Amino acid sequence: MLEHRTFRSLLTGSQEGISPSTLSNRLRSLENLGLIERAPVPIGHQGRYTLTEDGVALVPLLFELARAGSFLDPSTEATAPGVEDLYGDSEGIAAFTESIRAREEALRNTPIGPGTD
Repeated sequence: MLEHRTFRSLLTGSQEGISPSTLSNRLRSLENLGLIERAPVPIGHQGRYTLTEDGVALVPLLFELARAGSFLDPSTEATAPGVEDLYGDSEGIAAFTESIRAREEALRNTPIGPGTD
């Protein structure tokens, strides 16, 4: 099942424990940069956030930054299981990126309405 990422789900799922105002500022910045888009929902003031094509295109760069971070500080742990297994694996990263692209496309094409959050 596809998860609709709303402000609330991003806030409660944050490992950083960031404040609502910090999350709001970050989301606004990412949206202004064209890396995410916010689709309004019919009820309430929240929206559903998805990565844009430009946002998906940054996934390989994020893997390289994570790999550099683990090299510079070996005590750094990957935030998701299996991430370290893809370090240096360009085909694996490309496949992972394509899976994200497909997921984001499916999310954008999933209706938004009561009971879909």
